[in-house]
Formats: sequence, C-alpha cells, structure tokens
Amino acid sequence: EQAAWNACSPYDPSRKIKRRTYVFDSTKGYPGEGPPRLKVATFNMRGADEAKWRDIFNEAKRSRLDALLLQEHNIKSSAIAIMVSRAHRQGFTLTVTASRSSHNRGGAAVLTRNESVTVTGVCTDHTDPLNLGRICAVNVEMAGHVTRLVSGYGPVNPSERKGFQQSLPKFLNRSSILGGDFNWVPDPDLDQEGSDDSVEHQNSHAAAGEQSLTQKNLEDSFRLVNGPRERQYTRITNTFSRRLDRIYSPKYNSPWRWLTVQTDPLLFRRDPDSASDHLAVVAEFEVASDRTANKSERKVNPAILKHPEVRKD
Repeated sequence: EQAAWNACSPYDPSRKIKRRTYVFDSTKGYPGEGPPRLKVATFNMRGADEAKWRDIFNEAKRSRLDALLLQEHNIKSSAIAIMVSRAHRQGFTLTVTASRSSHNRGGAAVLTRNESVTVTGVCTDHTDPLNLGRICAVNVEMAGHVTRLVSGYGPVNPSERKGFQQSLPKFLNRSSILGGDFNWVPDPDLDQEGSDDSVEHQNSHAAAGEQSLTQKNLEDSFRLVNGPRERQYTRITNTFSRRLDRIYSPKYNSPWRWLTVQTDPLLFRRDPDSASDHLAVVAEFEVASDRTANKSERKVNPAILKHPEVRKD
C-alpha cells in the first residue's frame, strides 16, 4: 500500500532538492533604490481643444512623465491663464508662449510634474520679438540638478526657418534639454523615406540648424542611445516619413545618463479623430553617478581654447 502511494505521489524522497541561491549585490542597492529615473517627452499637438488637453494631463500622469515639451498647441494669449490654472489643478506647472500670428496657429509650451520638477524661472516671453511664440524655455530643478527645459517649434516655411535658427540658441545654455518639432531632419539619407517633391526644399538650412545646436553643447539623444544608423520616424504620411521631432541633450559634462529614446505610437492617441499627425518621442534617463576620469578624459580638449568665454581676459 505504501509502495502504491509512493508511485502516485509527485514527491520523490530520493531526489535531492536544489535551492536557488540569491547573492545580494550591495552596489546595486535595494529594489527601488539607485539613481533617480526621469522621463521627458516631446509632442506636436496639432492644435488642442478642452478634450485633448484633458487627455494630455491624464496621459502625462499615467505615463509618469516628469516633463512634456509641447508644440503647436494653438492657445490664444487671452486663454493662457485659464490653461495654466487647469494644469495646476492636475498637479502640473504649465508655461506657455502663444503664437503671434493672426490665426494663432503654433506656439510652444513646457509642462512639468510638480512632484518631481520645480520651475525656478521662466526664460521666454511670448511678446519677445526674438521668439514669435515658437520657443518656450524654463529653468528647473529636478533630481537635485539645475537645468533648462526648452520646447521649440520650427517653421514649415523654409524662408522663416533661418530666423528661428538664429533665435533659438539665445534661449539655450550648455545644460539645456531641448525638444521640439523642428521641421527639418539632420540626415536626409537616414531620417526620411519616401517620395515628395518638396522634401529637399523643406530641409533647407538643416545643416546650419544642427551646427547651431552643436555649438551649444547639444547632441541628438536618439542617435546617442540608438546608434548612428538607426531609423525611426515621427511624422508618417501616405507618401513619406520623416524624423522631425527630436530631443537634444548636453554632450559634455552632462549630469544625465540617457537610457531609452523612442517614439511611443500609443501616447496621446486615444481619440483617432483628433489625434496629431506626429508621434510623441519619449526619453528615459537617470542621474549619472560620480566617477574618476580616466586617462583620456583628463586631457584638455584643444577646442576649448577657441571658446569666446575662455579667451576673455
């Protein structure tokens, strides 16, 4: 009887039990510890009514976005105070620059989560003739570091683009995080696909625009994380696709370590009828830990000697 029971039992008394051991690594900390992680996104809204703004607030909370850089919100100057108040009730700080065009199309904004980001100063005024409502910049403190968040909306018309490229660097510093719909692509061979008669014309002044950002110590975060040959598009039509929306971050002496930079095809797209024709770009990053510079990093970059601030008496 005992033999019959043993034959039916899944337990084998002769089998040795191997226990999985877990070795705690104190350098990684306990679960939930470690460098603070932050999430920032850039998104062209293509206009927004009350329902879309409600979705923006809800999705930003659900996705735990710490900062959202917005373009083409189409808010009138007279409605800025109302939208700022609504954002505050949702736990956000909204800073807005409105378009100065007669039809109010355009504008830029920075939305920050009050739990994780503190706005310490506003750098832009929508009445500034250098701005034209296309740039919104705020100084913030997040994860113990002071930085500047900048949202930019580049002109579609190439004849207006050069002026935007000349104005944008005046609102940037060497610690800025810049996000926007720039309406040009850095590399036509990699950042666009398909046929359109106006694509080459639309990319006018692209090299000058990228050079102006490089001079401000900014680099394309998507290329930094995903490599120099990766393809991804943020605006997709029936005839062509382009990577118009990007996030730039400090190239040197950055306090951040970028982890992921990707489009999110579902974010802010709950209502297909009012959805934007752009995809949101979402980046996740953490505070870079201090470390001793290696031998090559201790060398002085000769280009520093040519910088105007270094050459001052």
